[in-house]
Amino acid sequence: MGFFSRKRTVTFLPNATDTMPVAGVSYRQSAIRGRGIGPFQLMADPGNKFDENAVAVYQDKRQVGFVPADEAKLWCRLVKKLSKEGTGVWVYGAVRQDGRDRWILLNVPAEEQVRAWLKP
Repeated sequence: MGFFSRKRTVTFLPNATDTMPVAGVSYRQSAIRGRGIGPFQLMADPGNKFDENAVAVYQDKRQVGFVPADEAKLWCRLVKKLSKEGTGVWVYGAVRQDGRDRWILLNVPAEEQVRAWLKP
């Protein structure tokens, strides 16, 4: 099944001091599983027709949304860098529910930390 069938290193990003909402979840309510804390995978989506820096968010091999557009460029750089090294990027997050709608908050490192990882 493509990317998910390859053997890769799974890395949960440390120093998760910030939260980031997942964009586009209103269109993927049926793909979101459960409630509470769960792992989410971040994958570059270079074929995205709206944003070449798009980063898709997956839960249980199902796409549940995207990293918000205003943060995508930075996260795309990190995901691509780690992917070249054979490392999948995973973060913890929480599925929340308000009435019938669910939304997701990812626990992520601060922007300064992500920038520091990108320095050569």
